[in-house]
Amino acid sequence: VVGTFVQLMLIHLAVVAMRVDWRVWRVWRVRATSLWGSMGTTFMALLLSIVSSMVGPLQCVDHPNGLRTMRGEDAVVCWNHEFGSVHQGMVVLSFVACLMPVAFLAVATLAVL
Repeated sequence: VVGTFVQLMLIHLAVVAMRVDWRVWRVWRVRATSLWGSMGTTFMALLLSIVSSMVGPLQCVDHPNGLRTMRGEDAVVCWNHEFGSVHQGMVVLSFVACLMPVAFLAVATLAVL
């Protein structure tokens, strides 16, 4: 996702550099709105896959032996300290990463209102 945004930024800068007189700063600000619009559209298109990968560590499956493993990765045992703290670290990263789409949706809602 970050790579996509960097590519959009580079393409935008190249187009602006070819079309804009750099002495006129306000034209750059007007062109920046198209950059934000394309980044927002890209993020909205990828939002479902981003969120589903972020909540992956929170999806655990019960097994007959009494253990629970992650749905996407059977080698990671959920909520069990005997098998290491890999899952706990993944859950912490998942909660931190979930702030990104929540912040984006908040900014998008604020822009619409």
